[in-house]
Amino acid sequence: MSTKCLIGYAFGNTVYYACCLHNGYPGNMVPILRHIIDGDFLMERIINERVFGFLTTDCQPHTTHDCEPLWDKRKEEQKCSLEDFVSGDTFKDYDFRYLFDGAEWKCYGEGLGSQDDRYCSSDFIDMKNPSEDGGCWFHKESTTDRREFLVRRSGGHLDEGLCVNTIMTANELIDYVDMDDIHDESYEIYEITEYGTMREIFYRGWKPGCVIEFVDDYYQVVLRGYGTDH
Repeated sequence: MSTKCLIGYAFGNTVYYACCLHNGYPGNMVPILRHIIDGDFLMERIINERVFGFLTTDCQPHTTHDCEPLWDKRKEEQKCSLEDFVSGDTFKDYDFRYLFDGAEWKCYGEGLGSQDDRYCSSDFIDMKNPSEDGGCWFHKESTTDRREFLVRRSGGHLDEGLCVNTIMTANELIDYVDMDDIHDESYEIYEITEYGTMREIFYRGWKPGCVIEFVDDYYQVVLRGYGTDH
């Protein structure tokens, strides 16, 4: 039997959501969704699809044959109150509900606690400290960004032919790129927060208001900060 789920984005007390008809269990969805921390990306790539068969690891919704009957019923935006989405009372056919509010991801579902799945461990879903509304966090924005980035630097003031690998925090990376016009180095950037993984990210270019943004391969914003006008 297919594991169905809802993927929602909360705007105040309103939730816009999409229906995923297959593979909606945490072991499949949490590793994908926990890296989506850009609301615009979530809306454009997933929520606007409204109904799809399954979600691939590169955040691409795929349609299956059983989606077609549901499309006729969902011509308009799918939305509900935050209370309804959290309670799940009107979504009995869906095993799990995943909700992003712009800063945090939470998972809801009656069978969540019984899932024999490594993604329900404290490393991925905080099963021991549920929120007041019964949701379990699997991404929670911190006031201190603990991510680490590997910056491969070359050129500029470095010796010719020399490549230097430097590990930076989020704030250090913002400052480094902010001073790019001074050190004039070439660089490649990889997020290395998770042990054994390297995800290349790219500087998006100077934005109005001195905003510095980095995106991944799918143009999702990974890191954002402010530079100085110098």
